[in-house]
Amino acid sequence: MRTASIKRDTKETQIELALDLDGTGKGGIATGCGFLDHMLTLFARHGDFDLTVTCHGDTDVDYHHSVEDTGICLGQAFTQALGDKRGITRYGQFLLPMDETLVLCAVDLSGRDYLGWAVGLPTAKVGTLIRSWPRSSGWVSFAIAPAPSISGSWPAKTPTTSWRPCSRAWAGP
Repeated sequence: MRTASIKRDTKETQIELALDLDGTGKGGIATGCGFLDHMLTLFARHGDFDLTVTCHGDTDVDYHHSVEDTGICLGQAFTQALGDKRGITRYGQFLLPMDETLVLCAVDLSGRDYLGWAVGLPTAKVGTLIRSWPRSSGWVSFAIAPAPSISGSWPAKTPTTSWRPCSRAWAGP
């Protein structure tokens, strides 16, 4: 069965996460950050896998640690659940037009960690997360955090500084 259970305890967060890749899209998410809860619930539902996450973090300071550490746990869970990756397709892509947004996502599960981030956020906040464009954004931290877990090694630079903008054709504002 392709499942994983991850527990992470740091000075800033205590996280328990369970993932079942062969689930039905059920989610039980409680991170303390409403918008992250919403996005992870939709991620599980549309991904057709079961995901439960409980995070107790220093949200009185900021949501950054909860968001980043949840991303790390999610990456570890996918790595654990996929095992030797036998029977899955290495590459995947998805295009989603939604309201005034167009999302393009391409994934390579080969073990190379890289994030091309071209997201323009027109407001200072997304839900309860403050936008600090570009490098310290909580969403950049969340998006890049799983990469080392999935690839098996951390990049030469820290996740925050290894952020690289896409070509000018794809660059955000």
